[in-house]
Order: sequence, then structure tokens, then C-alpha cells
Amino acid sequence: MTIAIPRFPATNNEWDAIKVFKDIFKQDAKIIPHFESEKIFDQDINGIFIPGGFSYGDYLRAGAIAATSKLVENIKSRYNEEKIPILGICNGFQILTEAELLPGVLLKNKNARFICNWTYLKHNQKNSLTKNFPNRTLKMPIAHYEGRYYADNSTLDKLDEENQILFQYSDKNGIKSEKSNLNGSINNIAAVTDEYNRIIGSMPHPERASRKELNSEDGLFLIKSFLKIVKGGI
Repeated sequence: MTIAIPRFPATNNEWDAIKVFKDIFKQDAKIIPHFESEKIFDQDINGIFIPGGFSYGDYLRAGAIAATSKLVENIKSRYNEEKIPILGICNGFQILTEAELLPGVLLKNKNARFICNWTYLKHNQKNSLTKNFPNRTLKMPIAHYEGRYYADNSTLDKLDEENQILFQYSDKNGIKSEKSNLNGSINNIAAVTDEYNRIIGSMPHPERASRKELNSEDGLFLIKSFLKIVKGGI
């Protein structure tokens, strides 16, 4: 079993992800360059982790060009055929929304500036991916310019009804407010899933919250849940 890590021009978080998968979870992972897109169909690949970065320089919109690439076209084909689990982080989340694999869009931050900071997250205790997380807020970093999640009211209603909102920005005590919502995301939304709970998009970086030396290990909970989907445990 192998986790595929797609690499586009200017992807920059792929090695962080590989270290987490291999060093912490003892899980094989390999990079799939955009010019070898057919390798996403390799049968040893059972899950896809789309890392952060600035794919294609974030021209047009973050993730917009990558979403039209042959590699993402093949990822969509494999998902449509097999519902292969996918976890997209930061630029990976942006790519997934641009490719219409996840609902909503990621807009420029409310302050129109790049934000790189630690944030607290309140997780959804009704979703099977996060219901067994510790009964406290999680701490993970964000680093983005276009991370303000937005969706129309009907989409928001569906996300809420189907428990597809995984994380919401909050303070340390789990209280959601404008102050704790650093990028201005609607309803403080930081991470969502698709309707089948097979695709996850998160602006906070779990791979950067995976060791005590990094100031938090809370990201391991999300990656562990992703691997459970891959192995058929959820």
C-alpha cells in the first residue's frame, strides 16, 4: 500500500508529508510528478495526499491551473471509478475546490495579506473522521494568502446537515469568533469533506503539527484518520 503525493511546479510541502508517512506511520509514500500523471493509476497506490505550495505560481487563482492539469484529470478519473481517498492540504485544498471535487471556494484572506500563524481548531464530533479526536481544541499552523473559505447558503446548509465540516477556527477554549477567524472564512470553516467522506480538504497543515519539536502533534490525528480510510477502517 502506497500514498501518492502529486507534485506540480512550485509544490513545496511534499517532503514534509513523506517524512510523516514514512517516519511516523511507517507508511510507504511516493511522489508523482505532474509529467508522469499516468502513475496515479498504479495499483499499489491506495490513497492520494495533495500537499501545499504554490502550484503553477498560483496564477489566475490558487490551484486553478493545477486543477486543469492531466494529473488532476487522472486523479478525478480514479476517484470517480474507485472513490480512492484524497487528502488535500492548503494548496491541495484549493486544487480540490477548483477541480470541483470539494464544495466551495478559497478566496483571498480578509486582510488581503499572506497569513502564517498557529491557530486553534474545533473539530466536528459527529463526523466519523473526527469523532474520536481528543475532547479539546487542536493546534495547527496555517500559511496561505487565499484561504478564506466561502460557499453559498444552500451549500453551507448541506455541509452542516451532512456533518461535512471537519474543522472550524476557534480560540483555545473552542469558542468560535471573528477574532479567532484569522482569514475570514465563512462560519469559521477550516476543513471540509465531500459527501462520501472520502475527500478531505484542510487549510491548516497537519504535517507541520506532527512532532513535539514543531510545537504540536495534533496534526497526526487527521493523518491517522486519513490512513484509516485508505485501509478501509472508516
